[in-house]
Amino acid sequence: MKTKVLLMTDVENLGHVGDVVEVAAGYARNYLLPRGLAAAPTAPAMRAAAKERERLEKARKERMAVLKKVADRLAGTTITISAAANPEGHLYGSVSARDIVVRLAEIGFPDLLPSQVRMEHALREVGEHAVLMHLGEEIDAEIKVIVAKSEEQVAEQAEKSDEDDEADDEQPTRNT
Repeated sequence: MKTKVLLMTDVENLGHVGDVVEVAAGYARNYLLPRGLAAAPTAPAMRAAAKERERLEKARKERMAVLKKVADRLAGTTITISAAANPEGHLYGSVSARDIVVRLAEIGFPDLLPSQVRMEHALREVGEHAVLMHLGEEIDAEIKVIVAKSEEQVAEQAEKSDEDDEADDEQPTRNT
């Protein structure tokens, strides 16, 4: 059995404030109505929802304008993240969305969240990677993430190769 309800807030995958939607009676009775997400579609509730919708639309437009400015600043940004890797360039760990957001915060983008980073999987290779940042409805920016071997690891590998060279020099060679 279906019932019609008036949405009082935006409900993901269902509708926006002021929409009258048809949902299962149990969903309305057990979830939407008790949480104040929806109400019965009466005339006073419709007027209240219309006012709320106008207020939210204005706030959404302002938020989108701000996000668009952030996306314009963010587009084309290049960040470098150092990580420990083996000689073939495979990372011992990985670079995650959280690592990217922390690095972006360090260079002037403090309000970004890991959930806004769109990657199929964490970065596990040294090199250059294009990463999509999803800031809001249809507002995306692509950044470049350069994953480099950590400076300490490069220095350690250089020392190790020098020690190996010295050890090779010290071993006697057999002349036959």
